[in-house]
Amino acid sequence: MTLTPDRRQLPRGSGVRTRAALLVAAASALLSSASAAQRPIMDEGALDLLLPTGARAVALGQATMAVAGTTESVWWNPSGLARMRGTSAAIHHSQSGGGTADAVAVVAHSRVLGSFGVSASLRDFGSSTNADEGGTEGGTILPRSLIYAATYAASLERLNLGLSYKLVQWRIDCSGPCTGETGLMASTSALDAGAQVSLDPALPVTVGASVRNVGLKLQVNDEPQSDELPSRLQAGLELRVPGLDELVGGAELRVSADMVSALRRMDPSPRVGAEIGWQRKIHVRGGYASGGPSLGVGYEAGSLAIDFARLFDEVSSLTGSEPTYLSVRYRF
Repeated sequence: MTLTPDRRQLPRGSGVRTRAALLVAAASALLSSASAAQRPIMDEGALDLLLPTGARAVALGQATMAVAGTTESVWWNPSGLARMRGTSAAIHHSQSGGGTADAVAVVAHSRVLGSFGVSASLRDFGSSTNADEGGTEGGTILPRSLIYAATYAASLERLNLGLSYKLVQWRIDCSGPCTGETGLMASTSALDAGAQVSLDPALPVTVGASVRNVGLKLQVNDEPQSDELPSRLQAGLELRVPGLDELVGGAELRVSADMVSALRRMDPSPRVGAEIGWQRKIHVRGGYASGGPSLGVGYEAGSLAIDFARLFDEVSSLTGSEPTYLSVRYRF
């Protein structure tokens, strides 16, 4: 089963864009159904928006709605950025059946104004060969998606609120002797909004929810062929399990559980995760979403934090790929 158009030959001319788009869309649909642990609606476009970003989030089974914020919150629940301190920068890298993805984020916090973040993500779906009708090879076609995000979050007592604006682009670029149309293929805009509420001191629980990818249709060729964005509603909680520090000095345990569903069709899917930390330096994480289990580890040394995760989903078992995620964060 070929999920990305790697080393495939595509004909010259304007059909390159359409054919490549269909290949990428098919790959994204298959990958999103497993990697994002939810079933996509068939008339949705830009399904790569459902693919996860960030090693910590992946390791926690993508149960992230009430988790204390890092730069990963840009892609999950923007309200998680509200109580970050100082300025943080991060790089999130992943390799999976959905291609190779790299995301960068910078978030700055002000006690008076709140938190501001800018982010960008590039996903490379794999190269294709441009060829004419006689089979003569030409240039290399590069289907890619880009997401640019601007985020604002603020806190009020125990309430966090956040909003992200995203510019989504699909590109078909070509290097070498290429013919036909290349460059920007399609673009649209989307909004993410989220909230978190702490129940302390009554309960060691935080509740969170977000609505993601709400925006204009993605139009590839013309209006009748445009597709809805994969809008999702996700809500859940995080429990900070008390008493572990008394048994093992410096240890803490957090358990999170979420439900996620398409906005246009209620089809809830569960996600669960757990994280054991020791002296806020070493972290061991595990989780489960409907696509399969995940595991991860993290290490913090002063201002530097490194997280790694491995996803054991349905697509990886079919293709033999090993989805891996690496995040490097630094706080200034």
